[in-house]
Amino acid sequence: MKAIFTVASLWPPLTAWAVWSGSGLAWVCLVAVPNALVMLRLMVARSQSDRWEIVVGRARPDKDGMICGWVVLGVGLLPVGPSSTAQMLVGSAIFVAATLALKVRCVDPMLLLMGFRAFVVESPEDGNPYTGRKPLTVLARREFLSCGSRLVALRLDSERYLIEPAAA
Repeated sequence: MKAIFTVASLWPPLTAWAVWSGSGLAWVCLVAVPNALVMLRLMVARSQSDRWEIVVGRARPDKDGMICGWVVLGVGLLPVGPSSTAQMLVGSAIFVAATLALKVRCVDPMLLLMGFRAFVVESPEDGNPYTGRKPLTVLARREFLSCGSRLVALRLDSERYLIEPAAA
């Protein structure tokens, strides 16, 4: 799922490239399918009530993920497109590989445009089963998350959780 979320976040430059190249099939394969899979995961999470309670031990804005999302959005607005399909595919593959290797959680630019912020949340040091585990990314329409707060969020994958606007 991590790779699908990363590819789905590439929709701005891939859409621009598809428009410049006139390739509708490439747009369907590289933009529509990954974003449809993300939406499907969100619908499945809602229908199966895949909600988890997250206790905030320490939370900080995920600036790397948000910067990554804004950069991807900016690249999509560039007026010059790649000259070939191979260049676009290689560039996208390098971006996805680097994002996964560097463990940057790229936030989908659409969520940023909708007012969501990304937070890296660590479990409190109280001896619970999640203490010391990998931090989670929580997407919420909030300015900050306070320590000790309990959040109910939809699980998108093992590291990404979404607080729905009605619950925020």
